[in-house]
Amino acid sequence: CGLSEEKQRVYYSSARFLLISDLLEHYKKPIVVADIDQLVIGDVLEIIEGDSYADVRLLQYEHGVVNLMSKFSASVMLARPTPAASAFFDRVSAYIADRMSNPAAIGWHLDQIALAIAFFTTDSTRFGFLRKSVMHSGAPTDEIPEGSIFWSITYSIAANAAKLSLENFEKFR
Repeated sequence: CGLSEEKQRVYYSSARFLLISDLLEHYKKPIVVADIDQLVIGDVLEIIEGDSYADVRLLQYEHGVVNLMSKFSASVMLARPTPAASAFFDRVSAYIADRMSNPAAIGWHLDQIALAIAFFTTDSTRFGFLRKSVMHSGAPTDEIPEGSIFWSITYSIAANAAKLSLENFEKFR
């Protein structure tokens, strides 16, 4: 494909966004969108049923207002089968496709930047926000807090591979 290994990883982490609108149209059901290295450890119904007015629910970080790469996490979100959600994810997809057409413009966190760009340029989508503790991203030795729904293994960080041998991880196998 002509892309470096790092740029291929960016593509594979972002490719799911190219399909969300089509999946919403086909299934007409809410979709929980998550990184492949998110381990589901709690009841996802909280994500699906919460903020029922919202077309899209995002995991937002207030400190990210000055950095588009960290305004929203691409690790977990909800897309509801509404025209506004489809339009939002079409914007995300278009931004990703545009950046992917230029190998020099491909960088880690492309998906999170695309979410922020679409968020700030959308006026018809109703947004809800997930509580921060829905996803635990702690170090390999951390205990998983009560109420976490996802445990972020974050396997792209070599040091986190140790999470796979923890007793906490083993009980979910």
